[in-house]
Amino acid sequence: MARTDIVRDMPAGIGFSIAIPPPTPLIDCEGPFAVPPEALTDWVAEAEEGARCVYARVEHGAAVPKRLREKVAELLKQGVLTLYGLRRYRPDSSLYDQIVKRTCMKPPTAAPQVSTSAAVQSYEDRLDDAASLIFDELQRAVRRGVRCPSDLDLAKAAELATRHQAAWRVRRLAREGRIGIETLTGPDGCPWRVVTIGKHRTAPPPQAALPASGGGR
Repeated sequence: MARTDIVRDMPAGIGFSIAIPPPTPLIDCEGPFAVPPEALTDWVAEAEEGARCVYARVEHGAAVPKRLREKVAELLKQGVLTLYGLRRYRPDSSLYDQIVKRTCMKPPTAAPQVSTSAAVQSYEDRLDDAASLIFDELQRAVRRGVRCPSDLDLAKAAELATRHQAAWRVRRLAREGRIGIETLTGPDGCPWRVVTIGKHRTAPPPQAALPASGGGR
């Protein structure tokens, strides 16, 4: 059973306990980490009100990278996040999880950019290197008509530490309209991701497939 944190409240002198799920680490690892600022932005766009996440795990007193600090400050100013504080990381008491909580505020809509010569740069130039490598892997799979690579396969191809780092980049590609994603049920009952680029797509399940809930394999 997953561990839960216990929050105690005592209105009018009456005590009771409410079990809530622990905050979600945005990178699945056992040591220190700091997420890319874009990963925190993506989490804010998808998280429900009250959700909490660990965006960095550092030694006590250590600072997170400057770009991430600036992103956290920006999201706090927008009102979409609140600071939830520090939590000692139980497997290693020298590390502390830095936690934020999603508010009910909606992220502001980005203002349209004025057309300039910089605006015509290619899509690949605007992506980070890892996202470009992931797009290349997906494009190869589409051209060959083979099964879509898993998030773990994509992470290895892009030299990322975890599959979660690949997964949010795949979602980003989909949100920006570069790829289409459909999740079907494979013959073993597990989710089977089909990616479409242009008029072509990766291989569907070998037999008739039914819609499935959840993300890619």
